[in-house]
Amino acid sequence: MKRAYLYCDKRSLNDATNYYVDMVKECVAERGYEFFVTHKLAEIKSPDLIFTITGRYFLYSKLRFPFTKTIYWAQGVGVEEEKMRGIASIKSRIKLALVYVAERAAILKSDFLFLVSDRMKEYYAAKYGYKYDEKRCQVMPCFNLQLSDSFDAAQYEAPTFVYAGSADVWQCVDNMLAVYSLVERKINDARLVILSSNKDIFEKAINEHSIKNYEIKYIPYQLLNEELHKYKYGFLLREDHIVNNVATPTKMNSYLSNYLIPIYSDAVDDFAKNINIGEFTLMARCPLNENDICNMICEFEKAEHDFSSLQREVEKIFAEHYNRERYVRMISSKFNAMNL
Repeated sequence: MKRAYLYCDKRSLNDATNYYVDMVKECVAERGYEFFVTHKLAEIKSPDLIFTITGRYFLYSKLRFPFTKTIYWAQGVGVEEEKMRGIASIKSRIKLALVYVAERAAILKSDFLFLVSDRMKEYYAAKYGYKYDEKRCQVMPCFNLQLSDSFDAAQYEAPTFVYAGSADVWQCVDNMLAVYSLVERKINDARLVILSSNKDIFEKAINEHSIKNYEIKYIPYQLLNEELHKYKYGFLLREDHIVNNVATPTKMNSYLSNYLIPIYSDAVDDFAKNINIGEFTLMARCPLNENDICNMICEFEKAEHDFSSLQREVEKIFAEHYNRERYVRMISSKFNAMNL
């Protein structure tokens, strides 16, 4: 039996990435491969196929097994992420150069490439001269949940707001809290819930914005769907930066799968193009303006809405953009055509 390996850093695997990886694994298994997961290069024995999800691990495996077929999933744009972290020191500049070499090799030398958005495809074409080949590439957004079969309009009775995630700089937490603090002054019964393990960080930031009606708690991933059904709105703001432009944050999938109304921005190109929920679309324009976003929310809150139409709009998105079966069919077809 042919042997396929997922070779990656242990820290790269989480609930979101595992779902994506499992789709690829399913398609590889259909091709008659035995599938292994390893975090050590020395554990790879007689590989017929190596699947990697970071440029560094792609380069390691390519140098060790130069003639083995490869699959690479570009989760983000590593060079731009390093720049965002800062490149003031010599050490950080050396690291940036190494990330560039590894990322360039992964994009140009992989036998099959997964990209998370069309905007990412355009970025790599400009950055490395990548020539898109429909047969050897699959554009597929990051997502890890299918649509909930539980819809109840009671979810929208109260102006409840939720944020599920970390306090990383690109998450625009300060903008979000500034928006909510304005909303709280205009909508008396508004309530904000933060679902995160970073309680101390959020507590400090919330106090700085003088927010009164809030709660911070950690919810295990297994209970996240049940929890999200309690809220009306979900925050997902991003600033206009290439890291955000090319991304497809799984938070959008999580919110929509539980019928929340996302409050997001046009910084994420994929969302601007593919997330359209009609009258329920609360998409802010970049650069972010907290007063404008607050006014948009308050105007929406004042209006009358038929929330059953939200259900229909979300179902359309999951029928196309977040459809696991559709992507598995497409990937399997391409793997078969390539004899991967």
